[in-house]
Amino acid sequence: LPMGAQTSVWVPALLAAFYACDGGLYLLLCRGDGDGVTRPSEVLVRFAVLGMLLQVSAILYENYVPYKTIRAVLALLACANWLSFDKRLAGKGSKREDRVNSLKSLGLSVFAGVAAPLIECLLIGQLHLWSYPRADTFLAPGSSVGNGIVQHPAFSGFPSWVPMCYVFYHPFLFSL
Repeated sequence: LPMGAQTSVWVPALLAAFYACDGGLYLLLCRGDGDGVTRPSEVLVRFAVLGMLLQVSAILYENYVPYKTIRAVLALLACANWLSFDKRLAGKGSKREDRVNSLKSLGLSVFAGVAAPLIECLLIGQLHLWSYPRADTFLAPGSSVGNGIVQHPAFSGFPSWVPMCYVFYHPFLFSL
């Protein structure tokens, strides 16, 4: 992987499960009757933007940028990403149903940004599939980091900017 990044062999399978669950929720809750098929070229653009956004997060993390700064940068990029690709809000002719579905998709993005890292904490803590070496957000009360080592045996944590990465996935995922 670029820049010396390391990951677990489980991550691709777990991301596929995330895509399936999240995509299913989108189809069930947010897709309107008038939503057309996304052109393959736009899907590729969205995929490229997703890759660039994830690379930005990796570069900031690898260079020890303070988490507060990473969160702010990634939050701005997540908003710009969503506003750039969700065309249902654009134009004077957008229907109420389009606006509602657009806001529901934003809500689903935020929900995934909160729920996915919490699920990760359970998987990390219970199954030890991977870990975040510089976590600063923990699921279990009383968990703490001392000298970079998680002190709670059953739960683990994640960097506080990780939820933004889950929000990044949505414009690409919802175009499939």
